[in-house]
Amino acid sequence: MSTLLPDCLQINTDIGKFIKNKDEFIKLFGNTVINRWILLVPVFDSAWLTQHASKKTKEVLELNLPYVSTDFKIIIDTDDCFAKERNELANAGVIDIDVPDSGISSENREEWLNLNDGLVKNLDIKVQKILSLAPNEKIESFKRLIIDQYLVGQNLLNHLSNNYPDLYVSLSNYKLTYENELYMTSLINDSPSNQFFSRTHKDYEQNIKNVTPYLSSTITKKLSLEAISDWLMRCPLDF
Repeated sequence: MSTLLPDCLQINTDIGKFIKNKDEFIKLFGNTVINRWILLVPVFDSAWLTQHASKKTKEVLELNLPYVSTDFKIIIDTDDCFAKERNELANAGVIDIDVPDSGISSENREEWLNLNDGLVKNLDIKVQKILSLAPNEKIESFKRLIIDQYLVGQNLLNHLSNNYPDLYVSLSNYKLTYENELYMTSLINDSPSNQFFSRTHKDYEQNIKNVTPYLSSTITKKLSLEAISDWLMRCPLDF
């Protein structure tokens, strides 16, 4: 119950003012009546808070305030009710985009490995070329990093798809355009594999910054690492 106390206090405080300042609100609202009072919270998963809001709603209605509608309600909500507006502001670079947790568990990694044997075999071949003289321990560590960065990036892309669809579409379209160009470049590339890999990664990261300069460096880095890992395993990045 203690975690809900600040939200309940906020309702009590604001609704108390809503009632106490009756004379001022009559002048302010004129013929306008209020039918909803909304408290935005980061997370809403409490039946107890809903009950408290219903109790305060009844209290307001019983006072028959001239600026209160007969269907007045106190509502608890999160910013999900403004998903469309949030998406538009994020796509315009007006608000920051939240980043999901980037941790990848060993269970998630193993599950993906078991379901993607063909991609793993492609990665084995590519990593042998990039780290041709490296010991096996270093090669295995590099492979795990590639897979983890791919999974981290996929989680981020899913998050963007669900919460910022316009931005997700823009980034996906740009990635596909770059991928098509990369495939052609790979066919005529004569640079050493490790140099081509490194150059592609740096170029793509810089291009994302140019296309979406309002994205944080954290997001840009995650997107570029996801792309380079994806291209290694699916072979648009070939050598």
